[in-house]
Amino acid sequence: MIVDEVFHQGGPGSYELTRVHHTDGYVLRVRVYRDSYAKQRTAVAEVLTPASHLDDHRQQPR
Repeated sequence: MIVDEVFHQGGPGSYELTRVHHTDGYVLRVRVYRDSYAKQRTAVAEVLTPASHLDDHRQQPR
């Protein structure tokens, strides 16, 4: 279930999207940044663990 979402469109071809999900007892935050330059694009998924820290799972641009 999505519990929060923020979308911001910067200039032409760029945006930032952040979503917070509740799933299977965990809190998942997904952040996507897109720019017109491929090397400046990124996506990050973070899981709030039962010990209350965020584990960072990054996907680097290809």
